[in-house]
Amino acid sequence: MPIRILDESLANKIAAGEVIERPASVVKELVENALDAGATDIEVVIEEAGRKLIQVTDNGGGMAREDAVLSLQRHATSKIAVADDLFEIRTLGFRGEALPSIAAVSHLRMVTRPHDEEIGTELLARGGTIVDLNDIGCPPGTRFEVRQLFFNTPARLKFLKSDQTECGQIADLLNAISLAYPSVNFRLLIQGRETLSRPATPSLPTHIAAWLGRQTAEAMVPVELDTPGVRVDGYVGKPDAARGNRSGQLVIVNGRRILNRTITHALEYAYEGLLDRGRFPVAVLRLTLDPRQLDVNVHPAKAEVRFHREQEVHAVVVRAVKSALAGVSMIQELAVWNPGSAGAARATAPARAAQPAIAFPPGSAAAPVGTPALPAAHPTPAAAVPQTGLRALGQFHGIFLLAEGRDALLVINQHRAHERVIFERLWAARDHVLAQRLVLPATVHLGHREAALLDAQRENLAAFGFDIEPMSGQSYLVRAMPAVLAGHNPETVLQEILADLDAGITIAAFTPEDPARRALEEGRRRLLASIACKGAITAGKWLAPEEQTKLLDALCQLPNPGICPHGDPIIMTITRYELDKKFQR
Repeated sequence: MPIRILDESLANKIAAGEVIERPASVVKELVENALDAGATDIEVVIEEAGRKLIQVTDNGGGMAREDAVLSLQRHATSKIAVADDLFEIRTLGFRGEALPSIAAVSHLRMVTRPHDEEIGTELLARGGTIVDLNDIGCPPGTRFEVRQLFFNTPARLKFLKSDQTECGQIADLLNAISLAYPSVNFRLLIQGRETLSRPATPSLPTHIAAWLGRQTAEAMVPVELDTPGVRVDGYVGKPDAARGNRSGQLVIVNGRRILNRTITHALEYAYEGLLDRGRFPVAVLRLTLDPRQLDVNVHPAKAEVRFHREQEVHAVVVRAVKSALAGVSMIQELAVWNPGSAGAARATAPARAAQPAIAFPPGSAAAPVGTPALPAAHPTPAAAVPQTGLRALGQFHGIFLLAEGRDALLVINQHRAHERVIFERLWAARDHVLAQRLVLPATVHLGHREAALLDAQRENLAAFGFDIEPMSGQSYLVRAMPAVLAGHNPETVLQEILADLDAGITIAAFTPEDPARRALEEGRRRLLASIACKGAITAGKWLAPEEQTKLLDALCQLPNPGICPHGDPIIMTITRYELDKKFQR
C-alpha cells in the first residue's frame, strides 16, 4: 500500500481528535487559556450539552488582531520559544494545538481586545479556515463561541454520551479548576440556568463544600507539608468520609488537574489500616514543585504528568497525609461516654460458670479470666464503669460486644478487636517478643511448599518468638512459640501462618516511605498480623463482664481502633437518630 501525505484538512481533524474528545475538552482548553491570560472572572455558557454552543468569556489580557489570527495556526504559542522552555513549563497551555483543534471541528467565533487598546477583533472560522475578520467594539478580554461542534466529524459526534453525562463532565471539570484557582470567579450556565457559581474566595473549604457537600467538607482535615523539593497542601477526609470509588479525589500539580498513579497510590497507601476494603479516601491535594522536576508533555490533552523523582514525591505525599491524619479520632464515639448522663439500662442476665477465654500479650495488664456461658440469644452483662472510652453493655451470640458511645450503640467484632490489640502490642515489642518454651518440643511435618516458605521466614519467625529446628526431610522441631500463642497446637499454628503468607494476605500497613525498608516492614507486619489472628479469641467465646470492659478499654487506647490488621472493620455504629427513626419516636 503506497504512502501518501494527508491533506491539511484531514490532518487537522486527526490532530483535533487527540485534543478534543468531547465538549468538556473544549471547555478545559478555553478556560485554561483564560487562566493563562490572567483572567479573574470566567463564564461558561452551554447549550444542548455543548453540541450547539460552548461559550467562554473572560476578562483576561485579550489578543491583538495579529495574535488572534496566528492563534488558529497549529503550533502557534506565546508560551514557549526555544526547546529548553519545554523543561520549565509554568502555564497550563503551551502546545499551540487547542484553538486550531477546536476550530477544525466547529464554527468558531472569537471576540478579543487587549486592555490597552480601544478596538477589539472579531474572527470567524469554519472547519479551521478563517472566513471573516473585523474590528469590533467589545470589553477587554476574550469571548469564544464554539458552535456546531463536530459538524464535520459525525463519527465523533455519534460517540458522545447523553446530555446529562456531557454536562456533568463540564460541571465536574469546572469544580476541579475552581479548587485549583479559588481566587478566580467561575460561573456555568446550562440552557440558560445557572448550574455552578464559584465566587472568588481564598477559602478552599468553601469550594470543597460546594463540590462534595458540606457534610463531607466538615469531615476533612488540612494537609500542609513544605519540603525543599515539594510542597503539599489541601484537605483529606477522615476515614468515615470515604467513598466506594475515587470520585472524591482531586490532585492538582502546579495549578494543573492531573492523573498520576504515583500520587494516587501514595494517598491511598497513607490510609492503609484506616479504611475497609473497597473504600477510597476523599482528598483535594495541591502539589507545588520546580517545573524542571515535572514533565507535562506526556499527553496530548495534558491530563497526565510524569515526575523525575517519583519516589521522592510519593514519600512526601505519604508523609503529608499521615501527618494530617495523626491524632484524628477515627471512631468518634470513643472516649466520650459520660457515666453521669448515660442512664441506659444494663442487661441483668445472671452470671454463669466461667472459663478462661481472653489473653493479652505479656507486658500488658493482667488479663481477666471469667467467661459466662449464656444462651446465644441474650446479651451478657458487663461491668458498669470503664477505665476509658466505651461503656460495655454486654455480648451477643458470643461474637459481638455491645457498647454505648456518644448518641450511638456500637457493635464490636470481638475477634477483630482482640486481634488489633494483640497486633499493636506485638508490633510495639517486635524487637523483643516474649517467647514461651514448650514443655515437650513438637515435631511438625510440612509439605514441600510450606517447608520452602518456612525456610524463607525462619529468621523473622525466630525474631518473633519461634524456636524452630530443621530435621530430616520436611520435618521441623518446634521448641518455643510466642507467648501469646500459648496453649495452641504448634503444627496447626505454623501451618495456618504459612498458609496466610502463601496466600499473600493483605495487611493494613503504616510503614516508612523508603521502598526497601517498606517491603521489609510489610513482611514483618504480615507475619505479626497472622500471629495476632491465631492468638485472638474466636467467635463463640463468652467473656466475663470484666473481660468485656478490659478489651474495650484496650481497644480505645489504640491510635486506629476501627480497622483490624487486615483492613476489615471492627466497629459498626447505630446512631440514636437511626433508632428513633426505626421506632418512629
